[in-house]
Amino acid sequence: MLEGYEQVMTQDGSPTLRLLRSGECMHSISGAVSETLYILQPGFDWLVSQNLPIRLCSVGLGIGYVELGTMALFGREISRINSFETEGPLISGFQDWLNGCESDFYDEVLNHVSQSSGVQAESIRDRAAKTIGAGKWNFKGSILNEAPDELCNMISFDPYSGKSSPELWTEESLSSFIKRHCAPESIWVTYSSKPLLREVLQSHGFHCVLRQGYGLKKESLLAIRST
Repeated sequence: MLEGYEQVMTQDGSPTLRLLRSGECMHSISGAVSETLYILQPGFDWLVSQNLPIRLCSVGLGIGYVELGTMALFGREISRINSFETEGPLISGFQDWLNGCESDFYDEVLNHVSQSSGVQAESIRDRAAKTIGAGKWNFKGSILNEAPDELCNMISFDPYSGKSSPELWTEESLSSFIKRHCAPESIWVTYSSKPLLREVLQSHGFHCVLRQGYGLKKESLLAIRST
């Protein structure tokens, strides 16, 4: 296991990681894969309703649930995926596995995405390999430092909370990220319902909707900006 983390089994049987220095888990203890797919699905549905390919900005690669869930559930064209992650070992570990290195941990993540989505694991992994091979999937560091290669129309905002990543949850950093990474017509999905996040999104023309949260969370945020 990666230094500084410990593996935790969530209630739907899927694994997540806990950051030891803060005690915070990457996903809801109620279910890592279930939470991820619950948060993502409205974004996929909106893109399909708008007849758009996906240009995904994933803030917080973590252990790859968002990206693998996209491979499984988004049936239209994948135009671009930008996966942001500040922890280099998380990027290299996931990339090594995608490139064929053995990892029981990532195999387990994939198998749970497969079981929850009803899509064969081999098909998900094959689509991931083709997306990388086509140059459509980039792995990047901090959203505060990296410049976008193209604006994205779906943002999965899944960093650690302000307790563990306070620099990502300021008005300045959120506003800068939206200006630099969000397409004029885009959707934002996140586990968070922070008032500050809602206020910043609204100031940039997003219509915000509070939906039922997953697990123990009361609410989560969905935000859409249309031209």
